[in-house]
Amino acid sequence: MQRHRLDQSPFISAGVRTRSPRGRTTACWATVGLALCLSACDSNEDSDDPTPSREGAQQGGAGAAGGDKALTRTIMTEAGPIVGETAREGDKTILVFRGVPYAAPTGGESRWKPPQPLVPWKEARPATEWGDRCPQGESTLSSPGSTSEDCLNLNVLTPATKASERLPVMVFFHGGGLSVGTGNSPTYCHTALPAQGVVVVTVNSRLGAFGYFSHPALAKESDKDSSGNYGTLDLIESLRWVQKNIEAFGVTPRT
Repeated sequence: MQRHRLDQSPFISAGVRTRSPRGRTTACWATVGLALCLSACDSNEDSDDPTPSREGAQQGGAGAAGGDKALTRTIMTEAGPIVGETAREGDKTILVFRGVPYAAPTGGESRWKPPQPLVPWKEARPATEWGDRCPQGESTLSSPGSTSEDCLNLNVLTPATKASERLPVMVFFHGGGLSVGTGNSPTYCHTALPAQGVVVVTVNSRLGAFGYFSHPALAKESDKDSSGNYGTLDLIESLRWVQKNIEAFGVTPRT
């Protein structure tokens, strides 16, 4: 097998973005993530339907970061408890959490503003349905989930059985030229990679005009004197959510 240095990889170039021959802009880390995910999916020859099957959303004890209790369908996040479901991949049981919000809705007064903090909740919040995708045109990248401006959500799939496990995590930003696509795609949000011992997070964020519209009037409203990077700020906020919450899903503690 031919090996590449990181700076010589056909998937990575210097800088944050790469361009295909057609000029479509994608995040370079998303391209690498796609290669890893497709490699895992190719090994799942016995599965005709890549969508995790639901076995119910029974509530159990909350998983606490650093604890040694068995993980259940209920996980305590910084904003409040969420309740997911289980799926099977071969002989592995995967916990699946869909549509988990990582920031407040972005419509109305929050449109074309940086992502805002979540309002905490006390009651267990269901995380068994796909979160909304950002409004977008039809494309081959369309996937499950309605579209609305309440689209700052993510999906988590973990094979961990205890919060104290030290598993790696892969955060995946989907492609689509920053104008279409979703982390809800079964190609990305699949149980095959978690079955190999990796916690997978796929992200939805603002796209197109909702995420990258720039105008001098919007820059004047900003304390950074800038506009047009709202979708990128969403992705950064999703990474902050991961840093704060992912240990409860069985990921290696931060050092």
